[in-house]
Amino acid sequence: MLLIANLKAVDGLLNVVEYQKLHPRPGVFAREIPLSVDTKFIEQNAGILEPWLNIVLPPETIRADERHFERRFGLRYAEPQVLLRFLGPALQRSAGSPWRECSVPLHSLAESPIEAVTVIIVENKVNLLTLPPMPVAIAIGGLGNGIVDLTYVPWLANCAVWYCGDLDVEGFEILSRLRIRFPQTRSFLMDAATLERWKDSLTVPGSKRQPSVPPLLTDVEMAAFSLCVADNLRIE
Repeated sequence: MLLIANLKAVDGLLNVVEYQKLHPRPGVFAREIPLSVDTKFIEQNAGILEPWLNIVLPPETIRADERHFERRFGLRYAEPQVLLRFLGPALQRSAGSPWRECSVPLHSLAESPIEAVTVIIVENKVNLLTLPPMPVAIAIGGLGNGIVDLTYVPWLANCAVWYCGDLDVEGFEILSRLRIRFPQTRSFLMDAATLERWKDSLTVPGSKRQPSVPPLLTDVEMAAFSLCVADNLRIE
């Protein structure tokens, strides 16, 4: 039925598959592939192309652990920019950065380890920009649900990682996902005591979602998560 619904695009789809067979993991943007299709054709038809490529391409050319289309099949893409702030001047100098705050492409950050003892990951950009000085620490932020992209920054596994996100259902889900890759991650200001203290002055309505408790929360975090679900609370 999917094929019938897209009959007009079949010739283009077959051309893309044939190109990928001849040039596995081409390392170019989808819009650079020299085919007579619309520049957005591959992006718009990724849902059809993925199962076809999974069958046709040699297994060693497919990143089986990756659901992101471009990463799975070796195409370039506009990488997310990671907002980075050095919390101490000595660490900034040792990293050779002329900027205290900067945005870095994800894989550039992955390939350039920073000798930070502590990494603070925050959901809110303003929080990141107002963190107090710390001599051997950096802050990373502004990623939201894109925080899972940090799994491509392997040197974070050697750092003490702290996370401060929104006190809401989604914030705790993000924290849990972060711990899948970096189990040493600790949270701050994400507990029931903080929620109760500011409940009357800073809370706003949450998303009304009723998900199950994320698997990698501490008891203190689970208590706060349960309050957020039960009372539909959010502190940004």
